[in-house]
Amino acid sequence: MSALPDAPATARNKEPILAVLEEELKGCTSVLEIGSGTGQHAVYFAGKLPHLDWCASDRPANHDDITAWLESSPRENLRGPLALDVLRDSDPQGRFDAVFSANTAHIMDMPAVDAMFALVGRLLPAGAPFCLYGPFRIDGAFTSDSNADFLTGRCVPATRPWASGTWSNWTGWLRRRDWNGLPLLPCRPIILSPCGANQRQLRADAPWRTLAGAV
Repeated sequence: MSALPDAPATARNKEPILAVLEEELKGCTSVLEIGSGTGQHAVYFAGKLPHLDWCASDRPANHDDITAWLESSPRENLRGPLALDVLRDSDPQGRFDAVFSANTAHIMDMPAVDAMFALVGRLLPAGAPFCLYGPFRIDGAFTSDSNADFLTGRCVPATRPWASGTWSNWTGWLRRRDWNGLPLLPCRPIILSPCGANQRQLRADAPWRTLAGAV
């Protein structure tokens, strides 16, 4: 049997993320994961959160990896992967009362981020949690040295506007209004970012959660 695909960051961040999901998703029943990658998060969180129906999704190019993980650890509350390209595909069928996505937005370009946020706004009822994890910046400062290294040195082209992930960027989107003055994203966003020794003090009105140990 060939080895399962492995994303090393998953082993580092899964427990800190789980601690937040246990709190934020305790009243939920069905979660859509956008950008499941290898499928490791889906398998782990579905096993730890048995009250949730966890649905993995990603672009078809990643489905073999996700399927390998799901078949290696079958769970009654875990399904997918659904084919989902936020720029091209129609909305997933089904009812969801939470959305989770990890390490996606910071490697997307602006149209893809806009499309993902708009999708979440269409899928979720008002007040439902949208948990988004990634190496973002808060008020212009990285929450850990590893985040700065990842975003500026190796993986993300500097021309991608969302690579900055700044407070003003995110809240500017989250606070957009339609023509009737209603929020375009009426769900409840929880932005998760790993932190290190240089953790910044968070603003009182921020939807951010910094996660020690996830770097």
